[in-house]
Amino acid sequence: MEQEQITILTHESIQRKLLRMAWEIYEELHEAEEICFVGIEGTGESIAKQVRQNFLNISDIPSSYYLIQMDKSQAQNATLDADLKRLENAHIVLVDDVLNSGKTMFYALSCLKNPSIQSITTVVLANRDHKKFPVEANIVGISLATTRIETIYFVEENGKMKVNLQ
Repeated sequence: MEQEQITILTHESIQRKLLRMAWEIYEELHEAEEICFVGIEGTGESIAKQVRQNFLNISDIPSSYYLIQMDKSQAQNATLDADLKRLENAHIVLVDDVLNSGKTMFYALSCLKNPSIQSITTVVLANRDHKKFPVEANIVGISLATTRIETIYFVEENGKMKVNLQ
């Protein structure tokens, strides 16, 4: 028996949440001299770029963008597309689409091991409450209590986004 798929966020509601998340980043980091947005390859990259664009529209704080490349089945092999020295004294905003088990975010954070980083803010569009790894998101679009067998996933097709629960 196939499990029913439910859309929990439409394209329009996602757009509103991405703007609100940009405002939250600005509120938290308004005194930063520069902010480095880091997206996680795949759909996290898309969310990161949109949050950053919203941030640029509301703030004069300079920002840069980096990518963590990751095969999610081999997450422990994640790599950052920049030299860690470029992140010295930086305020990092690490962005992904969905925080399910915490594994992807955990290994993405391991790519950012630099003692001179000022701060790391974790941002996700959708947060699932059942974690297997000790990772929490600082800024969340929507948080859901789900059963262990349910999955939350982000879909982007023909320029339209949605978040589904299955």
